[in-house]
Amino acid sequence: MGICSTGPLAGAGRIELVHDALCAEAMACLYALRAAANNGISHVSVETDCSVLVQALKSADYDQATAGVIFKQIRLMSLVYFVKVDVSFAYRSCNSCAHELARRGANWDPGQMSIWTDPLPCFVRSLVVRDYTEPTYQ
Repeated sequence: MGICSTGPLAGAGRIELVHDALCAEAMACLYALRAAANNGISHVSVETDCSVLVQALKSADYDQATAGVIFKQIRLMSLVYFVKVDVSFAYRSCNSCAHELARRGANWDPGQMSIWTDPLPCFVRSLVVRDYTEPTYQ
Protein backbone atom coordinates (compact mmCIF):
# COMPACT_ATOMS: atom_id res chain seq x y z
CA MET A 1 0.00 0.00 0.00
CA GLY A 2 1.42 3.37 -0.91
CA ILE A 3 0.06 6.78 -0.03
CA CYS A 4 1.37 9.78 -1.92
CA SER A 5 0.64 13.29 -0.78
CA THR A 6 1.74 16.88 -1.06
CA GLY A 7 4.21 16.33 1.78
CA PRO A 8 6.35 13.38 2.80
CA LEU A 9 4.64 10.92 5.09
CA ALA A 10 5.49 7.25 5.66
CA GLY A 11 4.59 4.66 8.21
CA ALA A 12 4.99 1.07 9.30
CA GLY A 13 3.45 -1.11 11.92
CA ARG A 14 2.04 -4.42 12.90
CA ILE A 15 -1.70 -4.76 12.50
CA GLU A 16 -3.39 -6.97 15.06
CA LEU A 17 -5.98 -9.65 14.42
CA VAL A 18 -6.81 -9.54 10.74
CA HIS A 19 -8.81 -12.28 9.08
CA ASP A 20 -6.95 -12.46 5.77
CA ALA A 21 -4.62 -10.58 3.41
CA LEU A 22 -7.43 -8.40 2.04
CA CYS A 23 -8.38 -7.30 5.57
CA ALA A 24 -4.72 -6.50 6.26
CA GLU A 25 -4.47 -4.40 3.08
CA ALA A 26 -7.70 -2.59 3.96
CA MET A 27 -6.57 -1.90 7.53
CA ALA A 28 -3.22 -0.60 6.29
CA CYS A 29 -5.10 1.75 3.97
CA LEU A 30 -7.35 2.93 6.79
CA TYR A 31 -4.39 3.62 9.09
CA ALA A 32 -2.56 5.44 6.30
CA LEU A 33 -5.56 7.65 5.58
CA ARG A 34 -5.93 8.44 9.29
CA ALA A 35 -2.27 9.46 9.41
CA ALA A 36 -2.71 11.64 6.32
CA ALA A 37 -5.79 13.33 7.80
CA ASN A 38 -4.03 13.86 11.15
CA ASN A 39 -1.17 15.56 9.31
CA GLY A 40 -3.45 17.95 7.41
CA ILE A 41 -3.07 16.29 4.02
CA SER A 42 -6.10 16.90 1.81
CA HIS A 43 -5.12 15.23 -1.48
CA VAL A 44 -3.97 11.61 -1.47
CA SER A 45 -3.20 8.92 -3.99
CA VAL A 46 -3.61 5.37 -2.72
CA GLU A 47 -1.68 2.76 -4.69
CA THR A 48 -2.05 -0.94 -3.97
CA ASP A 49 -1.08 -4.15 -5.69
CA CYS A 50 -4.39 -5.66 -4.57
CA SER A 51 -6.87 -5.27 -7.43
CA VAL A 52 -9.75 -6.45 -5.21
CA LEU A 53 -9.04 -3.63 -2.76
CA VAL A 54 -9.11 -1.10 -5.61
CA GLN A 55 -12.53 -2.37 -6.71
CA ALA A 56 -13.79 -2.49 -3.10
CA LEU A 57 -12.81 1.14 -2.49
CA LYS A 58 -14.33 2.36 -5.76
CA SER A 59 -17.69 0.59 -5.38
CA ALA A 60 -19.95 -1.24 -2.95
CA ASP A 61 -19.30 -4.56 -4.72
CA TYR A 62 -17.41 -6.06 -1.76
CA ASP A 63 -19.35 -4.51 1.13
CA GLN A 64 -20.64 -7.95 2.21
CA ALA A 65 -17.10 -9.38 2.37
CA THR A 66 -15.29 -9.95 5.65
CA ALA A 67 -13.57 -6.57 5.27
CA GLY A 68 -16.75 -4.82 4.09
CA VAL A 69 -17.05 -2.60 7.15
CA ILE A 70 -13.45 -1.44 6.64
CA PHE A 71 -14.15 -0.61 2.98
CA LYS A 72 -17.15 1.47 4.07
CA GLN A 73 -15.05 3.30 6.69
CA ILE A 74 -12.41 4.13 4.09
CA ARG A 75 -14.96 5.46 1.60
CA LEU A 76 -16.66 7.57 4.30
CA MET A 77 -13.32 8.90 5.53
CA SER A 78 -12.37 9.76 1.95
CA LEU A 79 -15.50 11.90 1.61
CA VAL A 80 -15.28 13.61 5.00
CA TYR A 81 -11.56 14.33 5.45
CA PHE A 82 -10.13 14.76 1.97
CA VAL A 83 -10.60 17.02 -1.02
CA LYS A 84 -9.42 14.30 -3.36
CA VAL A 85 -8.57 10.61 -2.99
CA ASP A 86 -7.35 8.65 -6.00
CA VAL A 87 -7.22 4.87 -5.69
CA SER A 88 -5.23 2.92 -8.25
CA PHE A 89 -3.57 -0.40 -8.91
CA ALA A 90 0.24 -0.57 -8.93
CA TYR A 91 2.19 -3.66 -9.85
CA ARG A 92 4.06 -5.14 -6.92
CA SER A 93 7.35 -4.36 -8.67
CA CYS A 94 6.42 -0.65 -8.49
CA ASN A 95 5.45 -0.85 -4.83
CA SER A 96 8.55 -2.30 -3.15
CA CYS A 97 8.81 0.60 -0.68
CA ALA A 98 5.40 -0.28 0.78
CA HIS A 99 6.31 -3.96 1.00
CA GLU A 100 9.61 -3.26 2.72
CA LEU A 101 7.87 -1.03 5.29
CA ALA A 102 5.27 -3.76 5.85
CA ARG A 103 8.04 -6.36 6.30
CA ARG A 104 9.72 -4.18 8.91
CA GLY A 105 6.45 -3.57 10.74
CA ALA A 106 5.64 -7.28 10.82
CA ASN A 107 8.66 -7.79 13.09
CA TRP A 108 7.39 -5.30 15.69
CA ASP A 109 5.13 -5.92 18.65
CA PRO A 110 1.39 -6.21 17.87
CA GLY A 111 -0.18 -2.77 17.64
CA GLN A 112 3.18 -0.98 17.43
CA MET A 113 3.21 1.67 14.68
CA SER A 114 5.41 4.54 13.58
CA ILE A 115 4.59 7.47 11.33
CA TRP A 116 7.42 9.56 9.89
CA THR A 117 7.05 13.06 8.47
CA ASP A 118 9.49 15.40 6.75
CA PRO A 119 12.35 14.74 6.88
CA LEU A 120 11.78 11.04 6.26
CA PRO A 121 14.38 8.62 7.67
CA CYS A 122 17.22 7.79 5.27
CA PHE A 123 16.10 4.19 4.83
CA VAL A 124 12.62 5.34 3.71
CA ARG A 125 14.05 7.89 1.26
CA SER A 126 16.27 5.14 -0.17
CA LEU A 127 13.28 2.85 -0.66
CA VAL A 128 11.34 5.57 -2.46
CA VAL A 129 14.28 6.38 -4.73
CA ARG A 130 14.65 2.68 -5.53
CA ASP A 131 10.97 2.44 -6.55
CA TYR A 132 11.40 5.37 -8.94
CA THR A 133 14.78 4.44 -10.43
CA GLU A 134 14.80 0.66 -10.80
CA PRO A 135 13.24 -0.86 -13.88
CA THR A 136 9.80 -2.36 -13.31
CA TYR A 137 8.65 -5.73 -14.52
CA GLN A 138 5.02 -6.67 -14.78
